[in-house]
Amino acid sequence: MGRITWTDERTRKLLVILNDEKDKGISKHNWANVAKIFNAQTSLNAHGKQVQNHYGDLKEKFKCWEDYQRMTSIAYNPKTGDVDVEERSLPRWEAFLERHSRYGRAVAKKELANVDLMHKLFGGQSAHSVGGCFSPAMANKRSYLSQSMEDLHIDINVEGRGDSEEDDGGDVVPNLSGERSSSPPKTTTPKVTRKRKSEETIDTDEQKRRQTSFDSAIKLLTNVAGTSNAPPPTKAQQIKAELAPLQLEVTRGDAYYIAAARYLTSDERIWDAFASLTNDNQKRMFLDEALNA
Repeated sequence: MGRITWTDERTRKLLVILNDEKDKGISKHNWANVAKIFNAQTSLNAHGKQVQNHYGDLKEKFKCWEDYQRMTSIAYNPKTGDVDVEERSLPRWEAFLERHSRYGRAVAKKELANVDLMHKLFGGQSAHSVGGCFSPAMANKRSYLSQSMEDLHIDINVEGRGDSEEDDGGDVVPNLSGERSSSPPKTTTPKVTRKRKSEETIDTDEQKRRQTSFDSAIKLLTNVAGTSNAPPPTKAQQIKAELAPLQLEVTRGDAYYIAAARYLTSDERIWDAFASLTNDNQKRMFLDEALNA
């Protein structure tokens, strides 16, 4: 019996087969038959025991991933290749690693592949409404996202609240562009101040990586628009395309997805900041920080 290298693509094929059987009402899998279907699709020679063992591994990994979604004040830092944990959350983090010694640290460092199919197969309980506990939020002064965005220091100062001190003054929208707000007097205008030069320096490689990713996205949108007679994508289409890889409706719930879409369309500067992020983990953290505030 040869060893099988379980790539993400092979795992996905197996999950599709198992979900098809589940949809047909099959609750107890015939692993020899599953292996036969799998081999026909992949030209491999897997045995029933091998696919059964991989099924068990996937189930264990998915339960670990679900548990990790409920953790807070924890974030993966790609610069160090490790997980940043706020001091107050260390006991919970250590308990999590003790419960999930096999996959705990790996799940925290890398996005779980094929999570949509695993969620369907194993019947996950990870979806929550807005206001609940979602994926790990940014650790105060420790998370990668807060470190990499330190060049924008946002001071929320109340200016021009109008004649009445009891007036709410409207919603607070961060002035991410660095320009003064031209809103009517009765608004709260965030004031952006630049930090000292030594504090606003970002690694050259990191700047290039972000710019390259952003330029690639713009080029892709431009090419798509230029190769057909269709109009350029609307803002709604762009937001849908950005949110799709995050699978928020699966991992967070429909209410969270709706809240995220509304937040991103509330102000052009918020959308610009979100679109400039370079990976799915940063985008989830950006939304969590805003929607859980």
